[in-house]
Amino acid sequence: MTTTSIINCQTFPHQWKPPATGSFKLNTDASFKVGEGSFSIGLLLRDHQGKFIVGKVQRLVMVSSVLEAEVIAIREGLHWLASLPYQNVEVESDSLLAVQAIKRPHDNILEVGFALDECQAMIQSRSGVSIIFAKRQANRAAWWLDYLVC
Repeated sequence: MTTTSIINCQTFPHQWKPPATGSFKLNTDASFKVGEGSFSIGLLLRDHQGKFIVGKVQRLVMVSSVLEAEVIAIREGLHWLASLPYQNVEVESDSLLAVQAIKRPHDNILEVGFALDECQAMIQSRSGVSIIFAKRQANRAAWWLDYLVC
């Protein structure tokens, strides 16, 4: 006898959390397939009600590590955000290492130091922009965007 269960997304403990009223959230994610010379990123901007505002996917040249891909996704998201008219934006990534490295106030000696420095400078130069970590289960929409391209 086979049992089939329906999983309701509401039952997952880690769901996407909307930003404060009047604010926006930019979710970022990176993915790549083994054996290919490129990776893709997914960027998704939503309002405080979870309403989709705009999204973007992009394919880029291969990187040396998952950390580098995630930092580049954040950096590309920040560059893209600078061209959009939205204020008070939380940039959310499911890479704890990338978020922690960007938030560190000291010199970045990692192989992705230059990209980390760019992210820090862009966040500091624009008021109302911050970066936060979300568990992978809460970042599904950005993952799906870049999964479709990869």
